[in-house]
Amino acid sequence: MIRNVWVIEKTSGRCLFHRTYGRELKEADLISGFLSALTSFSESELEGEKLSVVETEGRKWVYRYADPLIVVATGAKADPESHMKAQVSYLANSFLDTFPELKGEKGRSYLRNWSGERSQFSKFEPLVDQLVTQWSKVDNVNKAAKAQDVTEVYQKIFDAIFSGTKKYKDEIFGEFQRALEDLERECNAQIPSSSSGSCPTLDLMSIDVFSISYEKLKGELGSLLTKLMKILKERLPSGEAEKIVRTKVVPIMKSDWRRIDVYNIDPILISLL
Repeated sequence: MIRNVWVIEKTSGRCLFHRTYGRELKEADLISGFLSALTSFSESELEGEKLSVVETEGRKWVYRYADPLIVVATGAKADPESHMKAQVSYLANSFLDTFPELKGEKGRSYLRNWSGERSQFSKFEPLVDQLVTQWSKVDNVNKAAKAQDVTEVYQKIFDAIFSGTKKYKDEIFGEFQRALEDLERECNAQIPSSSSGSCPTLDLMSIDVFSISYEKLKGELGSLLTKLMKILKERLPSGEAEKIVRTKVVPIMKSDWRRIDVYNIDPILISLL
């Protein structure tokens, strides 16, 4: 999701427009000058290469050149680069459509006489707010769909493992429920589980995927699977946990490899072999 938007005069680094969503970066004007200077450095010292995407520890900075302007937006480091590029390109085109006097040579002439007063570009704010809100909603739905999908994969894996623990359910289930509490805290909900049947059961599909971020849910599910395997290796006879993985989990890896690979679950599963 876009967190900040700058429209900057390329040559001077002056900020024409800045809008923030969420935690605001301090000194927007100072940052715009830095972004412009970084662009000039890349073009002069790196054989004319233009910046496109810059990643810092927690942010992704995406550039779009719209002569004589630069439009820069920040998002989370995990945000898809292709999506952000398309969004920033749309913002750049929309800004120039709103203020056609800023295009090309006419724009350079206009900016030479510009007083630096940003309020004259404030009518762009409602459009940016509307676009960012729409993109945020779409992003949330997409992430929820991914969360539902990755949960379904983990549900199949847990079902398969539990189907191989029928003889040992009393030895493992109490400890597993304690491990499950971490995930329940993150989801702020109780996740149905039982050992009353022939083998333990766990209903991961009951998780409200809108109540927890996709990244957090994926990490917690991976952690829970690792904890379950640790319990099995400690409580079951030697070699039994590995046998369950070979006979129950490997077939799922073969049949559902595409999703396992896409969601980067394979390193966790391979470590269990």
